[in-house]
Amino acid sequence: MLRGRPTLEGSLSASRITLLTAGLDAGGTQRILSMMANHWAASGRSVRLLTLASAASDFYVLDPRVDRVGLDLIDRSSGVWGAIIANTTRLTTLRRYILAGRPDCVISFGDASNCLGLLATLGTQVKVIVSERSDPRRLPIGTSWAVLRRWLYPRAHAVVVQTDRVVPWAQGFVPATRIHVIPNFVRAPRLEALLSSRPSAARQVVALGRLSDEKGFDVLIRAFAQCAAGHPHWSLLIAGEGARRRNLEAEAAEAGVADRVRLPGRVRDTESLLAASDLFVLSSYYEGFPNALLEAMSVGLPSIAFDCDSGPAAIIRRGLDGVLVPVGDIDALAREMNRLMGDDVERTRLGREAEAVTQRFGPTKIMPLWEALADGG
Repeated sequence: MLRGRPTLEGSLSASRITLLTAGLDAGGTQRILSMMANHWAASGRSVRLLTLASAASDFYVLDPRVDRVGLDLIDRSSGVWGAIIANTTRLTTLRRYILAGRPDCVISFGDASNCLGLLATLGTQVKVIVSERSDPRRLPIGTSWAVLRRWLYPRAHAVVVQTDRVVPWAQGFVPATRIHVIPNFVRAPRLEALLSSRPSAARQVVALGRLSDEKGFDVLIRAFAQCAAGHPHWSLLIAGEGARRRNLEAEAAEAGVADRVRLPGRVRDTESLLAASDLFVLSSYYEGFPNALLEAMSVGLPSIAFDCDSGPAAIIRRGLDGVLVPVGDIDALAREMNRLMGDDVERTRLGREAEAVTQRFGPTKIMPLWEALADGG
Protein backbone atom coordinates (compact mmCIF):
# COMPACT_ATOMS: atom_id res chain seq x y z
CA MET A 1 0.00 0.00 0.00
CA LEU A 2 2.71 2.51 0.96
CA ARG A 3 4.62 3.36 -2.17
CA GLY A 4 7.25 5.87 -3.06
CA ARG A 5 10.64 6.18 -4.60
CA PRO A 6 13.85 6.97 -2.73
CA THR A 7 15.56 10.29 -3.27
CA LEU A 8 17.96 10.16 -6.20
CA GLU A 9 21.54 9.98 -5.02
CA GLY A 10 23.31 13.28 -5.45
CA SER A 11 20.14 15.24 -6.22
CA LEU A 12 19.59 18.66 -4.73
CA SER A 13 17.57 18.60 -1.51
CA ALA A 14 14.44 20.77 -1.46
CA SER A 15 15.47 23.18 1.27
CA ARG A 16 12.73 25.65 0.24
CA ILE A 17 9.23 24.21 -0.05
CA THR A 18 6.04 26.07 -0.91
CA LEU A 19 2.76 24.43 0.08
CA LEU A 20 -0.44 25.50 -1.67
CA THR A 21 -4.13 24.90 -0.95
CA ALA A 22 -7.43 26.76 -1.01
CA GLY A 23 -7.58 27.64 2.68
CA LEU A 24 -6.57 26.55 6.16
CA ASP A 25 -10.03 26.28 7.69
CA ALA A 26 -11.21 23.13 9.46
CA GLY A 27 -10.88 19.95 7.41
CA GLY A 28 -8.78 16.87 6.79
CA THR A 29 -6.78 18.32 3.89
CA GLN A 30 -5.92 21.41 5.89
CA ARG A 31 -4.98 19.38 8.94
CA ILE A 32 -2.50 17.23 7.03
CA LEU A 33 -0.99 20.19 5.18
CA SER A 34 -0.50 22.12 8.42
CA MET A 35 1.21 19.10 10.01
CA MET A 36 3.49 18.74 6.99
CA ALA A 37 4.39 22.43 7.18
CA ASN A 38 5.17 22.17 10.90
CA HIS A 39 7.19 18.97 10.42
CA TRP A 40 9.39 20.49 7.73
CA ALA A 41 9.80 23.83 9.49
CA ALA A 42 10.94 22.00 12.64
CA SER A 43 13.43 19.97 10.59
CA GLY A 44 15.12 23.11 9.26
CA ARG A 45 13.53 23.51 5.84
CA SER A 46 12.25 26.87 4.69
CA VAL A 47 8.47 26.49 4.35
CA ARG A 48 5.99 28.91 2.83
CA LEU A 49 2.29 28.02 3.07
CA LEU A 50 0.17 29.81 0.47
CA THR A 51 -3.61 29.76 0.47
CA LEU A 52 -6.05 31.33 -1.95
CA ALA A 53 -8.16 32.35 1.06
CA SER A 54 -7.01 34.88 3.61
CA ALA A 55 -5.35 33.78 6.83
CA ALA A 56 -8.32 35.12 8.81
CA SER A 57 -10.13 31.80 8.34
CA ASP A 58 -7.24 29.65 9.66
CA PHE A 59 -8.27 26.88 12.04
CA TYR A 60 -4.93 25.12 12.55
CA VAL A 61 -1.92 26.42 14.44
CA LEU A 62 1.33 26.70 12.50
CA ASP A 63 4.91 26.65 13.69
CA PRO A 64 6.04 30.32 13.81
CA ARG A 65 8.87 29.40 11.45
CA VAL A 66 6.32 28.73 8.67
CA ASP A 67 5.93 31.69 6.32
CA ARG A 68 2.13 31.93 6.20
CA VAL A 69 0.70 33.87 3.24
CA GLY A 70 -3.05 34.19 2.76
CA LEU A 71 -3.67 35.71 -0.67
CA ASP A 72 -7.36 36.55 -0.09
CA LEU A 73 -8.26 35.62 -3.67
CA ILE A 74 -11.51 33.78 -2.95
CA ASP A 75 -14.55 35.57 -4.31
CA ARG A 76 -17.69 34.87 -6.31
CA SER A 77 -17.41 36.37 -9.77
CA SER A 78 -20.56 37.22 -11.73
CA GLY A 79 -20.73 36.61 -15.46
CA VAL A 80 -18.19 35.23 -17.90
CA TRP A 81 -16.04 38.36 -18.05
CA GLY A 82 -16.05 38.72 -14.27
CA ALA A 83 -14.81 35.14 -13.94
CA ILE A 84 -12.08 35.71 -16.55
CA ILE A 85 -10.85 38.87 -14.80
CA ALA A 86 -10.95 37.22 -11.36
CA ASN A 87 -9.07 34.13 -12.49
CA THR A 88 -6.48 36.23 -14.34
CA THR A 89 -5.88 38.17 -11.12
CA ARG A 90 -5.61 34.97 -9.13
CA LEU A 91 -3.05 33.47 -11.50
CA THR A 92 -0.97 36.64 -11.72
CA THR A 93 -0.87 37.06 -7.95
CA LEU A 94 -0.24 33.38 -7.32
CA ARG A 95 2.59 33.27 -9.83
CA ARG A 96 4.21 36.31 -8.22
CA TYR A 97 4.13 34.84 -4.72
CA ILE A 98 5.31 31.41 -5.82
CA LEU A 99 8.29 32.77 -7.72
CA ALA A 100 9.14 35.26 -4.95
CA GLY A 101 9.73 32.34 -2.57
CA ARG A 102 12.25 30.75 -4.99
CA PRO A 103 11.00 27.27 -4.06
CA ASP A 104 12.84 24.10 -4.87
CA CYS A 105 9.45 22.44 -4.89
CA VAL A 106 5.76 23.38 -4.78
CA ILE A 107 3.33 20.86 -3.27
CA SER A 108 -0.33 21.58 -3.93
CA PHE A 109 -3.38 19.97 -2.27
CA GLY A 110 -6.84 19.93 -3.86
CA ASP A 111 -8.07 19.75 -7.44
CA ALA A 112 -8.72 23.47 -8.12
CA SER A 113 -5.59 24.58 -6.24
CA ASN A 114 -3.59 22.00 -8.19
CA CYS A 115 -4.80 23.38 -11.51
CA LEU A 116 -4.14 26.98 -10.49
CA GLY A 117 -0.67 26.10 -9.20
CA LEU A 118 0.23 24.37 -12.45
CA LEU A 119 -1.17 27.22 -14.55
CA ALA A 120 0.68 29.81 -12.48
CA THR A 121 4.02 28.06 -13.02
CA LEU A 122 3.71 27.35 -16.74
CA GLY A 123 6.89 28.33 -18.56
CA THR A 124 9.02 28.20 -15.41
CA GLN A 125 11.38 25.55 -14.10
CA VAL A 126 9.48 25.23 -10.80
CA LYS A 127 8.85 21.62 -9.77
CA VAL A 128 5.17 21.15 -8.91
CA ILE A 129 3.71 18.11 -7.12
CA VAL A 130 -0.08 17.89 -7.03
CA SER A 131 -2.17 15.78 -4.67
CA GLU A 132 -5.78 14.63 -4.88
CA ARG A 133 -7.27 14.64 -1.39
CA SER A 134 -10.61 12.92 -1.88
CA ASP A 135 -11.74 10.27 -4.33
CA PRO A 136 -11.54 12.10 -7.69
CA ARG A 137 -13.78 9.49 -9.27
CA ARG A 138 -16.64 10.59 -7.01
CA LEU A 139 -16.00 14.23 -6.10
CA PRO A 140 -17.73 16.56 -8.61
CA ILE A 141 -15.58 19.51 -9.71
CA GLY A 142 -17.42 20.77 -12.81
CA THR A 143 -16.67 20.31 -16.49
CA SER A 144 -14.21 23.21 -16.84
CA TRP A 145 -12.05 22.11 -13.91
CA ALA A 146 -12.18 18.48 -15.06
CA VAL A 147 -10.91 19.45 -18.53
CA LEU A 148 -8.17 21.61 -17.03
CA ARG A 149 -7.11 18.81 -14.73
CA ARG A 150 -6.72 16.33 -17.59
CA TRP A 151 -4.63 18.86 -19.53
CA LEU A 152 -2.47 20.06 -16.64
CA TYR A 153 -1.77 17.00 -14.48
CA PRO A 154 0.52 15.36 -17.08
CA ARG A 155 2.69 18.50 -16.76
CA ALA A 156 3.19 17.99 -13.00
CA HIS A 157 6.43 16.55 -11.64
CA ALA A 158 4.31 14.04 -9.74
CA VAL A 159 0.63 13.30 -9.10
CA VAL A 160 -0.15 11.92 -5.65
CA VAL A 161 -3.24 9.85 -4.88
CA GLN A 162 -4.05 8.33 -1.52
CA THR A 163 -4.87 4.69 -2.30
CA ASP A 164 -4.05 2.08 -4.92
CA ARG A 165 -7.70 2.02 -5.96
CA VAL A 166 -7.39 5.53 -7.42
CA VAL A 167 -4.26 4.76 -9.45
CA PRO A 168 -6.14 3.46 -12.55
CA TRP A 169 -8.06 6.75 -12.70
CA ALA A 170 -4.81 8.73 -12.75
CA GLN A 171 -3.27 6.37 -15.31
CA GLY A 172 -6.02 7.39 -17.72
CA PHE A 173 -4.17 10.64 -18.47
CA VAL A 174 -0.94 10.78 -16.41
CA PRO A 175 2.24 8.79 -17.19
CA ALA A 176 2.46 5.88 -14.76
CA THR A 177 5.96 6.85 -13.63
CA ARG A 178 4.62 10.13 -12.26
CA ILE A 179 1.85 8.61 -10.15
CA HIS A 180 2.57 8.02 -6.46
CA VAL A 181 0.45 6.60 -3.65
CA ILE A 182 0.91 8.43 -0.36
CA PRO A 183 -1.76 8.04 2.35
CA ASN A 184 -2.45 10.46 5.15
CA PHE A 185 -0.55 10.05 8.41
CA VAL A 186 -1.53 10.21 12.05
CA ARG A 187 0.51 11.17 15.10
CA ALA A 188 0.55 9.29 18.39
CA PRO A 189 -2.07 10.91 20.65
CA ARG A 190 -1.20 13.30 23.44
CA LEU A 191 -1.24 11.84 26.95
CA GLU A 192 -3.65 14.51 28.20
CA ALA A 193 -6.10 13.58 25.45
CA LEU A 194 -6.00 9.93 26.48
CA LEU A 195 -6.91 10.95 30.03
CA SER A 196 -10.14 12.59 28.85
CA SER A 197 -13.24 11.12 30.43
CA ARG A 198 -17.00 11.46 30.85
CA PRO A 199 -19.43 10.24 33.53
CA SER A 200 -18.93 6.48 33.79
CA ALA A 201 -22.57 5.58 33.13
CA ALA A 202 -22.71 7.54 29.86
CA ARG A 203 -21.67 6.06 26.53
CA GLN A 204 -21.09 7.96 23.31
CA VAL A 205 -21.00 7.19 19.61
CA VAL A 206 -18.95 9.86 17.84
CA ALA A 207 -18.48 10.96 14.24
CA LEU A 208 -16.44 13.80 12.74
CA GLY A 209 -16.66 15.69 9.48
CA ARG A 210 -18.23 18.39 7.38
CA LEU A 211 -22.03 18.32 7.56
CA SER A 212 -22.45 17.54 3.88
CA ASP A 213 -24.22 14.89 1.84
CA GLU A 214 -21.24 12.63 1.17
CA LYS A 215 -20.58 12.11 4.89
CA GLY A 216 -23.82 10.14 5.28
CA PHE A 217 -24.67 11.51 8.71
CA ASP A 218 -28.39 11.18 7.97
CA VAL A 219 -27.84 7.44 7.58
CA LEU A 220 -25.87 7.37 10.82
CA ILE A 221 -28.69 9.10 12.70
CA ARG A 222 -31.25 6.62 11.37
CA ALA A 223 -28.99 3.69 12.27
CA PHE A 224 -28.52 5.08 15.78
CA ALA A 225 -32.29 5.44 16.11
CA GLN A 226 -32.63 1.71 15.46
CA CYS A 227 -30.29 1.01 18.40
CA ALA A 228 -31.35 3.73 20.80
CA ALA A 229 -34.17 2.01 22.66
CA GLY A 230 -31.99 -0.95 23.59
CA HIS A 231 -29.14 1.26 24.82
CA PRO A 232 -30.65 4.09 26.88
CA HIS A 233 -27.31 5.32 28.23
CA TRP A 234 -25.85 5.93 24.78
CA SER A 235 -25.87 9.18 22.80
CA LEU A 236 -24.60 10.23 19.36
CA LEU A 237 -22.34 13.23 18.82
CA ILE A 238 -21.48 14.49 15.32
CA ALA A 239 -18.74 17.15 15.40
CA GLY A 240 -18.44 19.43 12.40
CA GLU A 241 -20.24 22.18 10.56
CA GLY A 242 -21.84 22.53 7.17
CA ALA A 243 -24.87 23.13 5.00
CA ARG A 244 -26.78 20.02 6.15
CA ARG A 245 -27.09 21.03 9.81
CA ARG A 246 -30.83 21.78 9.72
CA ASN A 247 -31.54 18.65 7.71
CA LEU A 248 -29.69 16.53 10.25
CA GLU A 249 -31.49 18.18 13.15
CA ALA A 250 -34.78 17.44 11.41
CA GLU A 251 -33.67 13.86 10.76
CA ALA A 252 -32.95 13.33 14.47
CA ALA A 253 -36.33 14.81 15.43
CA GLU A 254 -38.18 12.66 12.90
CA ALA A 255 -36.38 9.54 14.14
CA GLY A 256 -37.34 10.36 17.72
CA VAL A 257 -33.76 10.77 19.00
CA ALA A 258 -33.34 14.56 18.98
CA ASP A 259 -32.65 14.55 22.72
CA ARG A 260 -29.82 12.03 22.24
CA VAL A 261 -28.11 13.47 19.15
CA ARG A 262 -25.77 16.44 19.52
CA LEU A 263 -24.29 18.62 16.77
CA PRO A 264 -21.83 20.87 18.63
CA GLY A 265 -20.20 22.35 15.52
CA ARG A 266 -16.46 22.41 14.96
CA VAL A 267 -14.38 20.99 17.80
CA ARG A 268 -10.77 22.09 18.00
CA ASP A 269 -9.52 19.33 20.30
CA THR A 270 -10.85 16.33 18.39
CA GLU A 271 -8.29 14.07 20.03
CA SER A 272 -9.77 14.58 23.49
CA LEU A 273 -13.30 14.23 22.13
CA LEU A 274 -12.45 10.91 20.49
CA ALA A 275 -10.58 9.60 23.52
CA ALA A 276 -13.59 10.37 25.73
CA SER A 277 -15.97 8.47 23.41
CA ASP A 278 -16.81 4.77 23.20
CA LEU A 279 -17.47 4.02 19.52
CA PHE A 280 -16.56 5.81 16.29
CA VAL A 281 -18.56 5.56 13.07
CA LEU A 282 -17.51 6.69 9.58
CA SER A 283 -20.65 6.77 7.44
CA SER A 284 -19.17 8.40 4.32
CA TYR A 285 -20.27 7.45 0.82
CA TYR A 286 -16.78 8.30 -0.42
CA GLU A 287 -13.46 9.40 1.07
CA GLY A 288 -9.84 9.90 0.14
CA PHE A 289 -7.98 8.53 3.15
CA PRO A 290 -10.09 9.56 6.15
CA ASN A 291 -8.20 11.43 8.85
CA ALA A 292 -11.10 11.06 11.27
CA LEU A 293 -10.83 7.27 11.14
CA LEU A 294 -7.05 7.38 11.62
CA GLU A 295 -7.42 9.70 14.62
CA ALA A 296 -10.16 7.61 16.20
CA MET A 297 -8.13 4.43 15.93
CA SER A 298 -4.99 6.18 17.21
CA VAL A 299 -6.66 6.83 20.58
CA GLY A 300 -7.86 3.24 20.82
CA LEU A 301 -11.44 3.88 19.80
CA PRO A 302 -13.30 0.90 18.28
CA SER A 303 -14.50 1.92 14.83
CA ILE A 304 -17.12 1.01 12.25
CA ALA A 305 -16.85 2.36 8.70
CA PHE A 306 -18.73 2.12 5.46
CA ASP A 307 -16.49 0.21 3.06
CA CYS A 308 -16.41 3.00 0.48
CA ASP A 309 -14.20 2.55 -2.55
CA SER A 310 -11.18 4.47 -1.28
CA GLY A 311 -9.75 4.69 2.22
CA PRO A 312 -11.38 2.65 4.99
CA ALA A 313 -10.37 -0.80 3.71
CA ALA A 314 -6.74 0.38 3.53
CA ILE A 315 -6.89 1.41 7.19
CA ILE A 316 -9.15 -1.09 8.97
CA ARG A 317 -7.98 -4.68 9.07
CA ARG A 318 -11.40 -6.28 8.89
CA GLY A 319 -12.41 -7.94 12.15
CA LEU A 320 -8.99 -7.35 13.73
CA ASP A 321 -9.05 -3.65 14.57
CA GLY A 322 -12.35 -2.40 13.17
CA VAL A 323 -15.56 -3.25 11.32
CA LEU A 324 -16.46 -2.58 7.68
CA VAL A 325 -20.05 -2.61 6.43
CA PRO A 326 -21.51 -2.11 2.92
CA VAL A 327 -21.84 1.52 1.86
CA GLY A 328 -25.25 3.01 2.60
CA ASP A 329 -26.62 -0.14 4.27
CA ILE A 330 -28.48 1.33 7.25
CA ASP A 331 -29.58 -2.04 8.62
CA ALA A 332 -26.05 -3.49 8.50
CA LEU A 333 -24.67 -0.38 10.17
CA ALA A 334 -27.36 -0.53 12.87
CA ARG A 335 -26.63 -4.22 13.51
CA GLU A 336 -22.92 -3.62 14.03
CA MET A 337 -23.53 -0.53 16.16
CA ASN A 338 -26.03 -2.46 18.28
CA ARG A 339 -23.59 -5.36 18.66
CA LEU A 340 -20.67 -3.22 19.77
CA MET A 341 -22.75 -0.90 21.95
CA GLY A 342 -23.73 -4.00 23.90
CA ASP A 343 -20.30 -5.68 24.07
CA ASP A 344 -17.75 -3.92 26.30
CA VAL A 345 -15.21 -6.72 25.84
CA GLU A 346 -15.25 -6.57 22.04
CA ARG A 347 -15.03 -2.80 22.01
CA THR A 348 -11.98 -2.98 24.26
CA ARG A 349 -10.33 -5.61 22.05
CA LEU A 350 -10.92 -3.66 18.84
CA GLY A 351 -9.67 -0.45 20.43
CA ARG A 352 -6.49 -2.08 21.69
CA GLU A 353 -5.70 -3.46 18.23
CA ALA A 354 -6.60 -0.16 16.57
CA GLU A 355 -3.82 1.74 18.35
CA ALA A 356 -1.26 0.13 16.02
CA VAL A 357 -2.47 2.51 13.29
CA THR A 358 0.08 5.04 14.61
CA GLN A 359 2.88 2.67 13.63
CA ARG A 360 1.36 1.69 10.30
CA PHE A 361 0.60 5.27 9.24
CA GLY A 362 2.80 7.39 11.49
CA PRO A 363 4.84 10.40 10.30
CA THR A 364 8.04 8.34 10.25
CA LYS A 365 6.44 6.07 7.64
CA ILE A 366 4.67 8.66 5.50
CA MET A 367 6.78 11.83 5.55
CA PRO A 368 9.82 10.13 3.93
CA LEU A 369 7.61 9.42 0.91
CA TRP A 370 6.84 13.12 0.56
CA GLU A 371 10.49 13.99 1.10
CA ALA A 372 11.57 11.57 -1.59
CA LEU A 373 9.29 13.36 -4.06
CA ALA A 374 10.32 16.84 -2.95
CA ASP A 375 14.05 16.06 -2.95
CA GLY A 376 14.14 13.79 -5.99
CA GLY A 377 15.14 14.95 -9.46
